[in-house]
Amino acid sequence: MRNSKIEQELTGSVVMVTGGAGFIGTGIVRQLMNYDVKQIIVLDDSVSHLQDLTAKFPTPVLSRLKLIPGNVKNEQQMRNIFSEYRPWIVFHAAGYQNIAFMENFPFYSLEVNIFGAKIMADLSGEYRVKRFINLSSDVALNPVSIMGASKRIGEMYIQALAQTKKYPTRFASVRFGNLATPSSAALQLLEKQIGHGGPVTIPVKNARFWLTSLEETVRLILQAAFMGNNGKLFSLALGESVTYYDLAVNTIVAYGYEPHKQIEIRITGEPEDEKLYNEPDYPEEILKPTAHPQIREEKRLSIDYATLNRQINKLLGTLDDQNLNELIEQMMYIVPEYISHNKGFSDGGSKSTC
Repeated sequence: MRNSKIEQELTGSVVMVTGGAGFIGTGIVRQLMNYDVKQIIVLDDSVSHLQDLTAKFPTPVLSRLKLIPGNVKNEQQMRNIFSEYRPWIVFHAAGYQNIAFMENFPFYSLEVNIFGAKIMADLSGEYRVKRFINLSSDVALNPVSIMGASKRIGEMYIQALAQTKKYPTRFASVRFGNLATPSSAALQLLEKQIGHGGPVTIPVKNARFWLTSLEETVRLILQAAFMGNNGKLFSLALGESVTYYDLAVNTIVAYGYEPHKQIEIRITGEPEDEKLYNEPDYPEEILKPTAHPQIREEKRLSIDYATLNRQINKLLGTLDDQNLNELIEQMMYIVPEYISHNKGFSDGGSKSTC
């Protein structure tokens, strides 16, 4: 069912979706096609995923898609794309979402999750994009992982940029958790391992997945995207959840096998890794209701743009040095509530100053 407010914003528009060939990005592209958009620019760093995308849509629909291979951390390439296509609306879905990967390869990951988000937000303002929607994660709340901290820094930069009122662009971020849907990477991996006779491997036992369809989640993302004024941070309430372990058990049973007897479940992480995957419950005092019962707005913080921009630029220098302790200390300084559980980090009891 189409929403009149969303329809009004999207009709005749040029929309860019970064990470557009990924799980969430593809879901956004699919729903955008239900509206009378002029063109959808699908940007992704995976050529093979872009090629796969062409098989998911009928030929007449493909005429409205412009598939572009590219990486959001390449500022000159992104500038060229903005200059040529002049998008009106940008959904920024590009970024690394794998918590374990980001703990092991933080320097590479943060180039995309923080600096890629910064580049796309800056260019959206510079090219006077109407709306910029940054897709974030629930793990950005009181983060305990590098992924969560990186997402939080991205949110903070979006809010700080909005508060400068330097550009006419309306900036917003939308948080949501992992989904247990047939097209999600976690469920596809489980099904592949079951098809091979096991073992099924999961990194931790108690990570949560939300039992909500991709279609419903994207519907909520679109509703939040066109809701309210500049600088908003929204959180989606997605309903019931299931642990990673129970998801594995249920999937094995659904395929007609008995867990542990016919298909082994192997936990590959260590017990302390559970801390990395905890998605904290939201304290009610930081949330405000909106017109939609499943979309909540976080109370706005005042963030000084000049200070944060300087801190992020200093963080970029830390990436060049490849010093893990310095990297995490800088992130903890920017996000004071961030508590690192990275195995390579030795907390000397003091934080760097910026």
